Amino acid sequence: MTGLVPLTSEIPGKLVGAALGNDKMVIGWFRDAGCEPPDWPLQPVISGHTVAVIVPGSASEWKVDFYDTKTGTDIISSTTTIRQGNSVFILLPDFTDDILLKCTLAEYSGYE
Repeated sequence: MTGLVPLTSEIPGKLVGAALGNDKMVIGWFRDAGCEPPDWPLQPVISGHTVAVIVPGSASEWKVDFYDTKTGTDIISSTTTIRQGNSVFILLPDFTDDILLKCTLAEYSGYE
């Protein structure tokens, strides 16, 4: 996680989570806010939520990959998004329980 710092995120009230990143990459994890002990109730599908992450730099177009949190490696979907002001707005796909995402610049493929 060298070079990544906590980023401010605006998260809808039905979700909790966090993001780390820099001007080239963002990783984030978000989950159902209502899934808490002792019963751990899960919504059948979490749908239609957008998170806004304040990202340093000025890059406008970002590629977003969403990962299966059980494997951490299987990509379940991908999209692109555009910076608006100092934030990158990410429309989350439908999911159950939690979701992991990685945003990268089109010309950036990983760690330096």
